Amino acid sequence: MKTLWLARLSRPDLLKPLSDLTRRVTCWTRADDKRLYRLMNYLKATPNLTLVNRIGDKAEDLKLNLYTDADHASEAEHAQSTSGCLLTLEGPNSWYPLTWLSKKQSATARSTTEAEMISLCTGIFGDALLIQEFAEQIFEKEVQLQCHQDNSAVIQIVEAGYSPKLRHVSKTHRINLSSLYEVFEDPSVRLTYISTDKQCADIFTKALAPCKFPHALDLLQMKDTAKA
Repeated sequence: MKTLWLARLSRPDLLKPLSDLTRRVTCWTRADDKRLYRLMNYLKATPNLTLVNRIGDKAEDLKLNLYTDADHASEAEHAQSTSGCLLTLEGPNSWYPLTWLSKKQSATARSTTEAEMISLCTGIFGDALLIQEFAEQIFEKEVQLQCHQDNSAVIQIVEAGYSPKLRHVSKTHRINLSSLYEVFEDPSVRLTYISTDKQCADIFTKALAPCKFPHALDLLQMKDTAKA
């Protein structure tokens, strides 16, 4: 529980493996012992790794950025996908993460596009719109919310409000798609494409290969303060 508190406070790199382990408490195995041991070794080896936040711009130059991603049914234990979200306050000289999320989807997605759409909906209605409204009251101006998605098919479907390829989706998912279409009709909320190698939320969806992990930490602006 202490480690989970740390992951929510200042170590987003720990959130995905911890979320996986918390779901295994009632069906713990020796493999989970090994996962926990590896996680504790990583934590012990990186005591000075932390988020580097900065605000160097005026309020009128700041905007909210929402990064959402999903990993389609890659877990061996279940068929549900995992949603990953990161909400930041950014400007030309600013980077300040506000909230992050790694969550198993409650409904089974039949494609990557469907899983990504659910993740986008989770990020938008979970935190982003509420924080946008709060920021507008604090700054006393309209605050732009820009959503970054690395799946171009999701962008096209959300902009159209419907896709024949998703005519099979359940009532819940249809409501998600329709509500997203209405949200992005607001000019203060934009949906843009971002390449996968710049997708900050990727680390919250799956276990990354060792060669990709340092780059994922760089995207989160996580630095070893002892070396700085």
